[in-house]
Amino acid sequence: MSNDSSIKTPFLLFPNETIIFKTNPHWIYLLVRGLPIFLLWLFYELYACPTCYLYSFKSLCFLLSGVVFPLVILILYLDWHFDRFYLTNFRVIKSRGILGKRHLSIFLENIEDVTASYSLWGELFNFGDIIIESAGTYGKITAEGIPNPLIKKWLVENAKRS
Repeated sequence: MSNDSSIKTPFLLFPNETIIFKTNPHWIYLLVRGLPIFLLWLFYELYACPTCYLYSFKSLCFLLSGVVFPLVILILYLDWHFDRFYLTNFRVIKSRGILGKRHLSIFLENIEDVTASYSLWGELFNFGDIIIESAGTYGKITAEGIPNPLIKKWLVENAKRS
């Protein structure tokens, strides 16, 4: 991984601050969240709407399935797309939000513990969670579904050591 200060960020960088890496949750994480909604939409579209007996309700049923479910899937995608985790040479930053943004940052010198955890699916598809805890009142950053969490954990620890 190389330092890349040309990456566009939704926040300002300090002078001489460079980005070591930027990542979104793994695409499997999006699939796991979106698949149940997609299957519900298929059930609704193929079974619930055609069995509706009243014509006026049937057209409303298809209208809802054609608007509401794609909108929910679009919102899930945008939530995944705008969920970002950054490591710079000064701090760790978690940025999230579609319309409104929330940015959490912890300076590297305030990091007390970095934990990487996997589930069974994460072990198979190489994604997991990174939990960064800080000293004092700075808080905790949890990045869920990050690809290669052990490598990302090592990069955070290496940046802290430098």
